[in-house]
Amino acid sequence: MTTSDLFPSRWSSKTGTSNFSRSSLDLDLREEFNTLLFGGGNEEPIGQSLILRRMRRVNGELEKCPCRIGSFASEAVQDYPCNFCQGVGYLWNEELVTGYKTVAVATNAGGADSNLQKKPIGDIYLPAIVFFFPYDLNPERNDIIVEINLKDDGSPITPYKRIGFYETYLVRDLRGEYGRRIYWSCNTRRIAPPTQGRSI
Repeated sequence: MTTSDLFPSRWSSKTGTSNFSRSSLDLDLREEFNTLLFGGGNEEPIGQSLILRRMRRVNGELEKCPCRIGSFASEAVQDYPCNFCQGVGYLWNEELVTGYKTVAVATNAGGADSNLQKKPIGDIYLPAIVFFFPYDLNPERNDIIVEINLKDDGSPITPYKRIGFYETYLVRDLRGEYGRRIYWSCNTRRIAPPTQGRSI
């Protein structure tokens, strides 16, 4: 019977062996997820084109837009959004990415997937939208995921028309064999578009 190490050699404090050796038949979970998202072989891709709005950061803090720094109230201008931040108040960079969107249903109001919001009329439950991304995307909390109009075949319509904005509030990297990252999941809440009724 063969054995294999349960822990990588760099984990010197961890020891243990398995009676089941790794082989070419073992599933590569990262590859399986990427095949699911992007397609491959006989698999049809389930991923959709999205825009990831990465918030710029300085020393770990969101970088304020000059329009906010120069305003009396230190707030972004909403009525006539600035050309740099589009009324967000912070600077960002956008990139076209591929991800998968689903609606999370929490089993209790305090669950990570719930989005219970207190409003003057009472508590309002808005289902949390969760996005899944490839292992190398590295999203962060407060980044904004933007839905865009797509053609029937799933390709983006250009110029891009942004139709949904989702702010990430819980970002997790899911790991598999030997602690290797498999994919990212981002719990989000839908937010109002910075500019109503026009492309940005």
